[in-house]
Amino acid sequence: MRRIRIFLALAGLMLAAAAHAQSIVLLTDPYVKKLSPEALKVYQEGVEAYDHVNYDLAVSKFYEAMKLDPQHVKLRFLVEDLAYRRARTKNGADATDLYNIAEEALNGLISRQDLKPEDLRRAQEALKAVKSDLDDLARRDVRREATGRQIIEEIATESEKPTSLPPLGIQSTNTAEAVGYGTATQGLTSVAGGARNAGTNPANRAQNANFNSSTNTSQNRGNTAQAGRSTARTSPNTRSRQFR
Repeated sequence: MRRIRIFLALAGLMLAAAAHAQSIVLLTDPYVKKLSPEALKVYQEGVEAYDHVNYDLAVSKFYEAMKLDPQHVKLRFLVEDLAYRRARTKNGADATDLYNIAEEALNGLISRQDLKPEDLRRAQEALKAVKSDLDDLARRDVRREATGRQIIEEIATESEKPTSLPPLGIQSTNTAEAVGYGTATQGLTSVAGGARNAGTNPANRAQNANFNSSTNTSQNRGNTAQAGRSTARTSPNTRSRQFR
């Protein structure tokens, strides 16, 4: 049961970390074409880092591109989204730096007068989430540290437990000898038990007596027949002397 808890905890942490970067939507072609030449070059470097699962470098490149083209609305949303997701996988100062990047991107959107109402609402809601996480960051770090310490302790405890089963396909010599000895002992016990039963059971004794009687009768008949054959083989001279 403890191993299951450890596995689920580790799996949950890995899935949570991966989920923050999996649903990121990069800029589509129409919005890529709106980037300034300087920002486009850096943005493409960020896309390459993202494709190679180097999300921290991708955040840095997208943030740099945002600085080069601060009026690009979709790029600011991309920077905020990826930075926020990465911040949730970090602790301490690393998380704070990423939250600050997300907050900067959102503030640049909210301050615009020409921002669409739906984009404004989206930016405001995202900013609330960023500030909420920042306020809870210290407590979250403590909880994560305690959970990580517990997982490490449970893994260490499990690794110290001796295993009672040999590897698959391998049978210990002692076990094989014990199995062979048990089989031989059972065979000897069966033979001895059968002999004892034959001598002590009244029905068996009667059967043995009948068998012995039949055997003796057969032997006597054999002796009589053998004597007759011996007489028949007596020499002619002997028979003639007896006739006279």
